[in-house]
Amino acid sequence: MRPISTVSVLAASACALAACSASDATAPVASVAAPRFALVNETGTPMACNASAPVTVSVTTLDRRGRSTPSAGTVVSFRAMNTFTDLFAGVGITNANGQVSDQITAGRVPGRPIEVEVRSVEAVTGVAVTHLSLTRAVVMGASAKLEGAFFRESSSPIIGSTPASVTLLVTPGCALGAGPEPILMADTPVEITLTTGALVNRTLTGSSNALTVFLPSNLPSGVLRVKVGSAATGIVQWEQTI
Repeated sequence: MRPISTVSVLAASACALAACSASDATAPVASVAAPRFALVNETGTPMACNASAPVTVSVTTLDRRGRSTPSAGTVVSFRAMNTFTDLFAGVGITNANGQVSDQITAGRVPGRPIEVEVRSVEAVTGVAVTHLSLTRAVVMGASAKLEGAFFRESSSPIIGSTPASVTLLVTPGCALGAGPEPILMADTPVEITLTTGALVNRTLTGSSNALTVFLPSNLPSGVLRVKVGSAATGIVQWEQTI
């Protein structure tokens, strides 16, 4: 038998290794992990009542080399979680960059937040999965304002004594067209800073945007300041020198 030369064996091995490397370089790298969902450029910034804005989700997967790659063609569902949140489409398919968007519209009542869940159904198992939750505060509109009037204590033989008071009226700036303004929620905070620097705290009733608050008598001259609302509703302010 003719002996096999060492050079021939090494050449064959090198050729086999080269072929294997070439095959690895050109063969597709399959995904080995479940898709990852993330909100794109989401800051949680509050939205004004009746305003609309896009919400974008990115879907990626990890391949066998641990690289994150866009997941194109994934069906993504957007679900409104309360009656104060409106979605334009509710479902979409990721593009080549692994992204999909929907349009959300805030309700007309400040303090009722936008609440959306991002969901999908696994193609193989049929299991429904909730991936993300999105919440944004809904605040009063750009035309929101607070009006007030201060009345000092008085006394007359007919009506008797009347304590000092301040009457307030909030306009949320959320009316649709010529329609009425919505009523702010009960427990919307009202903070009154008296001319003495003392604070008087009240809340709206939920049945009216108007409120009368009785104040201590004999307030010294100065600036009476009122603030209505919070980070969840937006804030309007008013002041009067008395």
